[in-house]
Amino acid sequence: MLTGVFIAFTLLGCGFYPLGYNFGMENAENWQKQVKRELARAYRAREEGNEGRARVCARRAAGFAADAFFRQRGIDPPAQSPFNLLEKLGSEFALPEPVLETLKRLTLRVDHEFNLPPEVDLIQESKKLIRVLFPEKEISPQSDEQISQE
Repeated sequence: MLTGVFIAFTLLGCGFYPLGYNFGMENAENWQKQVKRELARAYRAREEGNEGRARVCARRAAGFAADAFFRQRGIDPPAQSPFNLLEKLGSEFALPEPVLETLKRLTLRVDHEFNLPPEVDLIQESKKLIRVLFPEKEISPQSDEQISQE
């Protein structure tokens, strides 16, 4: 029988995070760096042929932005996965239909072969959502090549 404290971790595809990790626990000003870091990881994963990891990192980038969006409005979101934060974003705010469509694509589940429809690019969807949530911020570099070098 095991005794003591057992700490469970889950692999989200871009690093290990404790179960129940609160994406807003880190310094609130760092969310932009976190978004850029996850987008860079997404591009890197895609370049390496790991589309599954690219999807996870793109969703994490969007999740960090969603967390910042909630906090900017004085709402402290509970510890949730980026996927759940994106679902919550769509249900908590009256957002325009194009944004809801972007959220729908970002929360689309893979099929039994772990694929999304070929027209769905979660990296681009993530960048689109971030530009809508924070139009005053320059989150994404000018080109995809620049971010993949980070």
